[in-house]
Amino acid sequence: MSKTTPAPAFPRTRMRRSRATDWSRRLVREHTLTVDDLIWPVFVQEGEGLKSPIPSMPGVHRYSIDLLVDAGLEAEALGIPAVAIFPVTPQDRKSAGGEESFNEASKRGGRRRGGRDAGEGRVGKGEKRRRGERGK
Repeated sequence: MSKTTPAPAFPRTRMRRSRATDWSRRLVREHTLTVDDLIWPVFVQEGEGLKSPIPSMPGVHRYSIDLLVDAGLEAEALGIPAVAIFPVTPQDRKSAGGEESFNEASKRGGRRRGGRDAGEGRVGKGEKRRRGERGK
């Protein structure tokens, strides 16, 4: 019968097989957060030239669409790779059933300058392919 010596108890021996190399240590470490993991939430309101603070979120503002580009450029300058756009629904259009979210004009941003609906008369490349059109 062979005689084996028992392994030392935990405090003396720490098994580090899964952390032997740098790549495996990075694989099993708990958390790493970089700017690449961030998404900047941007809140949009109707109107022009408007930047209004959101009382429940100090330091956060609602921007009109014309100022939204500046907010996107600021995010880019900070290295934030994405923005999430959240439109504000005016109080008079809110309901318990959320009917405004089904309003097609709201989804497209309402009327555009020049009196044409956003998207009216425009066909994207994907739609052209479905129709069998090319380069029109």
